[in-house]
Amino acid sequence: MNILEIGDASGYRYSTQIGYMSNNYFLDADLLVIDLDNVYYELYKEFVNVNLGEKILRVEKYQKFLEYVEKRKIELAKYLGDGGNLLIFRGEDMIRTFKVVDDQREFKETFDLMNILDLDSTKFQTKTLSGTNVTQDQEHFVDFFSYFKCDYKFIYTSFAGYPIVTITRTGEPVALCIPKGKGNIIILPDIELFYLEDDNDYDRNERILQAFEDLDEALKKLPPIVTPSNVPEWTNSYMLGDEKQELAKLRDLEEQALEIEKQINEQKGALSIYQGLKSLLFESGKNLEFMVEEVFKAFGYEILPTQQNRDDLIIKHNDQVAVIEIKGVNGSSAEKQAVQLQKWVTEYHLEHDFQPKGILIVNTFREKPLSDRKGDDFPNQMMKYCNNQGLCLMTSAQLLELFLGFYADELAFEKIHNLLFNTIGKLQVPSSYIEKVENEES
Repeated sequence: MNILEIGDASGYRYSTQIGYMSNNYFLDADLLVIDLDNVYYELYKEFVNVNLGEKILRVEKYQKFLEYVEKRKIELAKYLGDGGNLLIFRGEDMIRTFKVVDDQREFKETFDLMNILDLDSTKFQTKTLSGTNVTQDQEHFVDFFSYFKCDYKFIYTSFAGYPIVTITRTGEPVALCIPKGKGNIIILPDIELFYLEDDNDYDRNERILQAFEDLDEALKKLPPIVTPSNVPEWTNSYMLGDEKQELAKLRDLEEQALEIEKQINEQKGALSIYQGLKSLLFESGKNLEFMVEEVFKAFGYEILPTQQNRDDLIIKHNDQVAVIEIKGVNGSSAEKQAVQLQKWVTEYHLEHDFQPKGILIVNTFREKPLSDRKGDDFPNQMMKYCNNQGLCLMTSAQLLELFLGFYADELAFEKIHNLLFNTIGKLQVPSSYIEKVENEES
């Protein structure tokens, strides 16, 4: 097998080493291997030192290089068109910028090394990442990569062709196959032949040669891949057969899709209120206080200002005022919470010469599902004190039940108001609006 190689990235000692700017004919190769960085090194040898070590390139040298590029592109097109396969090794940075000088001026020149392959670097976006844990994604390439360890230095975030090696846990590509004519361009990461026991140079080179022969044979058996063609813009001016009617159907479906998307977003907005309300079932502290206040606002109560480190919430309707203490606890409520509420009730009375209603709202057993809250929300030992003080006791889950009835237009505000202000002791909610769903995905 005649392997022509520019550079020595393959590690195969017996390939025929050629220069990019040489007279060696690409079509003489059974397999062609090119290290694109090595192509640039050939050009770099023509640079000269000026101005304290700065290197520049004479324009005639650069022009000769460009002439070789065009000549080699013609050869590559023929080589690939006839079914030849090309292995490419490349670095992450394919765009090189350097200074070119002629007798009159000095200017910057940019060269895309992928242009050597008649490809565009902008279509091969990369991200710097390194590693060795990879997976072969195409069965035709498994045998070849079984010989080598891949040592990638970057991944492709966009590319032409299709991936043949990816990072095992992410599927991000590190090696590509680009069909060209009847042949293929294979862009590889760094590869290193696996060592075997009692390895010697001859055996290692034989394995590399075998890997290349297996790969070339596998590529020749690849089914042809039809790549999409660039359809000229002017073809849109012509309608074929029923194309006009089919386009009309497509536009109608797109309009329906937009309307459905609008309805979906509206429905998500409608559902969001329930997610917020569910915080009444598990929150404590400021989060619980905020949602309780939002519920009373929704009922229609006026929210009166509170003093810092005093009452959690004060509400008003007509000439009636209630002072509300709000707690979230992991177990039952406790008498000390009722005592604290009564303290705020007394202070309000003394400051405003008006007796407010005291309402204690406690999110009891807040870390358990509602069905597992088996204990007494308000133990009997606190009830005598609460009844004597005329306090209304309720859980935040009961407040949620009241709001859901109100939201469904099944509980009028006046009925809710009378329940809150007339209840002494434990409040009883007239209806249940919380349903436990079994064996359904939420």
